[in-house]
Amino acid sequence: MTESDITLVILAIVGTLSLAWIIPGIISFCVVSLGSFKHIIYLDRQLSRKLNELYDEEGNLKNMNFLNIGGRFITYCFTFPFIQKHAQSMPIKYKVFMWLNSVGFWSLMVTMLLAFLVRHLHILS
Repeated sequence: MTESDITLVILAIVGTLSLAWIIPGIISFCVVSLGSFKHIIYLDRQLSRKLNELYDEEGNLKNMNFLNIGGRFITYCFTFPFIQKHAQSMPIKYKVFMWLNSVGFWSLMVTMLLAFLVRHLHILS
């Protein structure tokens, strides 16, 4: 197997993962950012170290804009492998949910990076 074959196999595997994740990822993003605030509040309490910046003294969200909430959710998904130890009592279904979203986001980023390298730097000639 040549180096270009290995690169194609890796690109195919990572690309398939990202394509399989796109629809569930979009749905989960919409549920968290446009749905009830209970999801992002739970994730904030489990994963954030800066709760006083996100909530006022009464415990209400300071910024209830869906873009802000969605951005925090995406940040939690990207950083979940590194910040999962912050979670004190996260049930297994939330851990699975966050791991699936984390793998989906990372596979999408790796796919775009590999596609850029292949196309613009002519790795596969």
